[in-house]
Amino acid sequence: MSAAGKIYVASGSPVKVDDDVVAVKVGSGVAEQPVGHEETRRGASQRAQAVLDSLDDDAIGVVVSLENGVVEMLPGEWFDLCWVLVVDIATRSESWAHSAGVKVPVKHVDAARAVGFSRTVGSFLAEETACDPQDPHAMLSNGAIGRGELLLQAVVLALGTYAWA
Repeated sequence: MSAAGKIYVASGSPVKVDDDVVAVKVGSGVAEQPVGHEETRRGASQRAQAVLDSLDDDAIGVVVSLENGVVEMLPGEWFDLCWVLVVDIATRSESWAHSAGVKVPVKHVDAARAVGFSRTVGSFLAEETACDPQDPHAMLSNGAIGRGELLLQAVVLALGTYAWA
């Protein structure tokens, strides 16, 4: 363990771990497909709180919480992005950042809406294209960038701006 403590990653997806990184699978309390910045941020916040509630009183470090959602940036233009929240366990100071957004076809957003967003836009894209439903970003960007890279950039930004939170 580092002198700064551990990094507890709150996510519903698999996370690469080591001695300093602990993956904690927790629910977000929002729809399977969060819609809009507010719901997506609420999902990240609720994940972080679930991890904080599960920790021992002597835990040190930070919680990093992630939540992907779709956001209508302009009428009829939808983007998938991830909100990242970093919370200092001791002080409860927070730092927020979000990933770059990848444009998603409106017909797939409409399909998710038709089922009350109980399925993700990525699942509908996967049915049509055979892409990874967890990473339609790679297909949508013609292989330029995948979900992992987008998430990493957002996590690095949230951690980097943490000192200014």
